[in-house]
Amino acid sequence: MPGTHFPVKIAVCDDEQSARRILMDAISKYLDRHDLMVEITEFASGEEFLASDTDSFHLVFFDIFMGGINGMDTARKLFSGNTRTKIVFCSASEVYGVQSYDVRAMRYLVKPVEEKRLFDVLDDFFHIYTTLKTITVRADRVEESIYVNDIIWLESEDHNCIIHTVERDYVTRSTFAQLAEKLPAADFFRPVRYAMVAFRAVKGIPSDKLLLSDGTVIPIPKDSRASVKRAYMDYQWKVLSDK
Repeated sequence: MPGTHFPVKIAVCDDEQSARRILMDAISKYLDRHDLMVEITEFASGEEFLASDTDSFHLVFFDIFMGGINGMDTARKLFSGNTRTKIVFCSASEVYGVQSYDVRAMRYLVKPVEEKRLFDVLDDFFHIYTTLKTITVRADRVEESIYVNDIIWLESEDHNCIIHTVERDYVTRSTFAQLAEKLPAADFFRPVRYAMVAFRAVKGIPSDKLLLSDGTVIPIPKDSRASVKRAYMDYQWKVLSDK
């Protein structure tokens, strides 16, 4: 999960400003620790949240007991037209815990929310989000959605770019620069001029080559070997630090 730079949007909906601030500060602490680029928006009521672009949010934290429409009913309205957004309830009471299953909530947290429990929720969310993240490219005159986690490496060939995945290869006219904008920068690197590789797909780095999970062998120029090994070691260290 290191270095996720997708445009993730999180909403915090609670009618108590102090409660919103405590939760947002804790979320920000998690994001800083994991180098995650996320937009957080706060709402002081269910009505205010429902008047926003609710479909744009990937994760929403709802307080249950709010003036006007409560958090549970706000979540039901959201869920009735959107099953993609993940929902977490935060409440001083456990009374609504069972009802939270009606909207398939990820978790029900009891206030005051413990930092470890919150971080566990965020771990689960970002695992789900990065696993399901796709990029859309035009390949063989067809729009294709490709799971980022399925991409092993990208190869430049003539005026095309070949996307090698666990299932098949896609030939697209997109450039490395265009594809790089769609991919999490911290999860891919460019060991040689003609290739961009997913760190997780690297199975070994002998003295002069890169071994990938699909059996591909990429020769590494002598003047690049030290920087390639350093980049991979930095990635491995980051992964271990995030666990």
